[in-house]
Amino acid sequence: MTALGATVFSLFCAVFAGYALSRFKNRLLDVYSTGLFAVQMFPIILALIPLFLLFRPLGLIDTPLSVIIVYGVINLPFVTWMARSYFDTIPRELEEAALIDGCGHFGAFFRVVLPLSGPGLAAVSIFAFLLAYNEFFVANVFLRTKAAMTLPVGIQMFLQQFSTDWGSLTAAASVTMLPTLILFLFVQKFITHGAIAGGVKG
Repeated sequence: MTALGATVFSLFCAVFAGYALSRFKNRLLDVYSTGLFAVQMFPIILALIPLFLLFRPLGLIDTPLSVIIVYGVINLPFVTWMARSYFDTIPRELEEAALIDGCGHFGAFFRVVLPLSGPGLAAVSIFAFLLAYNEFFVANVFLRTKAAMTLPVGIQMFLQQFSTDWGSLTAAASVTMLPTLILFLFVQKFITHGAIAGGVKG
């Protein structure tokens, strides 16, 4: 649930940010683009103590919301650049044709660009989900009770100081792989090449 929430949050923001970076050029977007690189290079470990002090008065410690917010922010630079790269491959002529037919800019985006970006967004969602699903350190800091723990943190509990329950550890690791396998099986049909081939003549 935590990884899914972080994926939806980061993907929602990345779609609009990536489209803006792909289609519009101005100084504000250039600053935002540079800021994405700066955030990507910033180690999250340096922000854990300030975030802990910020989340504690808000009652977000030991709740999935705190981890969803952190994962979403961590994933946002990467998924935004991936979304921008895919939007760059969609011909502008398709949007211009939609505008001539009477669509506004938002209509052209939701009716033309967004449906055609399905393969790219499917790939983005897989990367965003895996980055959040496999993360251990942040969840280990903000989630304290067993009911709130993510799977990587829960699996670590099988490793004891003087012994390890290898059978239970292997079984838990195998079950942990199922959500990613199901997600891939669900979105793989959207990851096809040439989804917009032939959309523009010439």
